[in-house]
Amino acid sequence: MRKLLIPAVAAALLFTGCAAPVTPKQALSDAATKTAQGKDLSYSMKIDTTADDLKKVMTATSSSAVDAQTQSIIDVATSIIPKTVMKVSMHSNGADLNTEKDPQKLDMAMSLAVDSKPIEIMWVKGEAFLHADVEGIGQATGLFTAAQVKMLASSAAASMPWINDVVGGKWVALDKTAVNALIEKAKLQMASAAPSAAPSIDAAKATAAFMDASEITKVDDKTYKSVTDAKKLIKAMAAMDPNDQLTDARADESIAKINDGANLDVTYTLTDGKVSKAVIDVADIMRTWPKADPAQPELAKLAATDFKMALVVEMANDVKITAPSAASTIPASDLEGLTQG
Repeated sequence: MRKLLIPAVAAALLFTGCAAPVTPKQALSDAATKTAQGKDLSYSMKIDTTADDLKKVMTATSSSAVDAQTQSIIDVATSIIPKTVMKVSMHSNGADLNTEKDPQKLDMAMSLAVDSKPIEIMWVKGEAFLHADVEGIGQATGLFTAAQVKMLASSAAASMPWINDVVGGKWVALDKTAVNALIEKAKLQMASAAPSAAPSIDAAKATAAFMDASEITKVDDKTYKSVTDAKKLIKAMAAMDPNDQLTDARADESIAKINDGANLDVTYTLTDGKVSKAVIDVADIMRTWPKADPAQPELAKLAATDFKMALVVEMANDVKITAPSAASTIPASDLEGLTQG
């Protein structure tokens, strides 16, 4: 039967001609779905802007003159933010990532890096590890030197020798029993904070809501652009889960503060049928979304300011998470002291 079906289907295709072309909206939706499938996923986020553009934003939104001390803080922050990248990698040892619920079956690596100098946390097969390029971070930010940190840590190193390994840029492990206890404590606190609520995000519903509120165009074979009706998307997200904090009333409050025609502009790059990059035009949101308000003259100033700012998210499925060789272990007593202090 199967052998008979194959030529029959082929003949039908020849008779009717080529199948209808996939629309840009369907192509992007399929790519988003494919990206979320599987047991491996990593994504990184950074703000694509410059120190000068950040200073323009801060100047426009400031309601008073800036003193020397505040200006110094602004100078440091605006120099660091464009060089900062956050990355999260995940691997499931159980079901696909979009269905696996047991955290014990998930490996994860997280890093926050300034000019490629990271602070990293890794969770592999139920064990946690920590690493920081202290000297590199000091050089990248200009906030401190490794010598200064070592001097501060020297007094504590006698009772907590693992501090020397952290300052020296080595991986350290966290006491497994203590980490599991902290996780269980966090779970209990979250459950007690909202015992009747169980919010969840349905990826398929979220994607469908986004697509329904968006116009999708194909720029070229690898590039797509979405223009999303902000008000329509907010209402759709509020209706998605009755247990989350985005209620219909809160959605209406947000919508009332947004201009008619407010759009979310995103440019996507597709690689091998998956979304590998998304660029969100943050500057456009800041300039065009808020309604004019005489009580907030900074909104008008910001709307008239020429600056560029985008959130860049890059995704990949070639994840490799392996447990590092730890130089030492932070004991339970020290972890408890750090978390309580």
